[in-house]
Amino acid sequence: MKKQPMSATHVLVSLFGEIALLLWGVQTVRQGVLGSFGSDLRERLARGLNHPLQAIAAGLGVTAVLQSSTATAFMVTSLAADGVIALAPALAVMLGANIGTALVVQLLSFDVSWLFALLIGAGFVTTRRSRSARGRDIGRILVGIGLTLLSLRLLDQTVQPISAEPVMRDLLLAITADPLLNIMLAALFTWLAHSSIVTTLLVSALAGVGAISMPAALAMVLGANLGSALNPILQGDRSNLATLRLPLGNVMTRLVGLVVAMPLIPLTVGLANDAGLSATTAVVAYHLAFNTIVALAFLPLLPRMAAWLTRRLPAAEQPTEAGCPRYLDESSMHSPAVALANASREALRMADVVDTMLRGTFEVLRTDDRDKVNMITAMDDQLDRLHAAVTYYASAVGAAQELDQVDTRRVSEILVFAVNLEHIGDVIEKSLMALASKRIDLRIKFPAAVLSEIDEIQQLLTRDLQLAITTFISADERSARDLIHDKDRMRALERSAAARQFDLIRKGDRLSVQAGALVLDVFRDLKRIESHLAATTYAVLEAVGGLQESRLMK
Repeated sequence: MKKQPMSATHVLVSLFGEIALLLWGVQTVRQGVLGSFGSDLRERLARGLNHPLQAIAAGLGVTAVLQSSTATAFMVTSLAADGVIALAPALAVMLGANIGTALVVQLLSFDVSWLFALLIGAGFVTTRRSRSARGRDIGRILVGIGLTLLSLRLLDQTVQPISAEPVMRDLLLAITADPLLNIMLAALFTWLAHSSIVTTLLVSALAGVGAISMPAALAMVLGANLGSALNPILQGDRSNLATLRLPLGNVMTRLVGLVVAMPLIPLTVGLANDAGLSATTAVVAYHLAFNTIVALAFLPLLPRMAAWLTRRLPAAEQPTEAGCPRYLDESSMHSPAVALANASREALRMADVVDTMLRGTFEVLRTDDRDKVNMITAMDDQLDRLHAAVTYYASAVGAAQELDQVDTRRVSEILVFAVNLEHIGDVIEKSLMALASKRIDLRIKFPAAVLSEIDEIQQLLTRDLQLAITTFISADERSARDLIHDKDRMRALERSAAARQFDLIRKGDRLSVQAGALVLDVFRDLKRIESHLAATTYAVLEAVGGLQESRLMK
């Protein structure tokens, strides 16, 4: 039975679904890689970039793994904005990222679509059977690669009949007759798809069946390269022009390369025909050659380009107010690993503020320094602003895109850590500072025995704040357990001190009663601080089954 040709509507609907499947596959691979290896990739980009060739190699390798130069751009932009990477090496990283994208296209152009079933099956089994988050991410990567290969196979089957349909072929050839329009269409599609890989593979497939001419296909490759560089610059932080240096530099290298390469397209087509290359092979090879030549041409010019961009895009003045966030880069929202690292750094700034407030608190419990009391009270406002910024930013990361289990848990850890630090600030500002002011007003001096107990509690809380920070950073189970043990120790200290104060109150005069009541209130608040520090470790202990559901005896 003769196979009926597909209608134009059928072809367009099929192409839409297959392109969506291709995008989904690439995105699944990227999410799996970022979920399992995001912090490692960020660290790889942040170190060892002293030589330009090292920077190019780092960008190439990271992008080949992520399958997205856009994701690499967001990651490197954040590092450059924080001063972790100098601008010139960061620009070199992006040159390597562009080559990495072209290499991915080169690999996917080989006919290995028969592997899709094996990869999807292996990924499904790995995801369902693995008990670790990294194992599930690896399964997700396998499924993503399988979906990508499947989509390419379906895409090839859909575009093949186009060559036999004169109406559709003539329509596509007419639409792609204008080189400038080709560049704009490819750039727009790539910007919307966040992937030059998808655009280049689609163009190569259409060129392979003669649906678009070779000159149009090469122009679209140039447009795809430009479009993939637009997202970081369009989504950059306009309040700080320094964050736009790297995205703008990346666009400049691609734009200059496009302007130079555009008039040479007829010559390039002639060379491809002379070499006997098929249209599909020629498009993929052109993509790789273009990015490689641009990288080699701009590599010696990067220091001067970096200096020019630095002059033209000056950094915004750093906020002098301690309550202003420093690390919450909005341009990193599309890279969860980077964004959550930024939120963690800001949460650690909250811990620094709490540490300063705690040290000042123990000082004003011994002295009559009213200025210190006012200073600590004002610091709670800084802590509140940081808490609000961290909470909004961490929550927005989850709203920006679907997070995997690991990133979702990290968002929860950041929010819990931040809210408990904010509660500690409230205890200090609203209660302990009020008690300190009252002690100063009543001219009460704590006896030596009470000051000795306060010294012991200070050492305990100082140690436990560091344990909470260590647990937050590295999910260290031992630090979490030590902190819970210290909570029990704090409870015993508070009970012992309370018993002694009750004895003194029963035996003493009016001043002893007032002093004793103050001491009891102070110890109660210090115990509340200890409880908030311990609460930051519960997620780690719950993950390893280290917490009981209740202290009540059954």
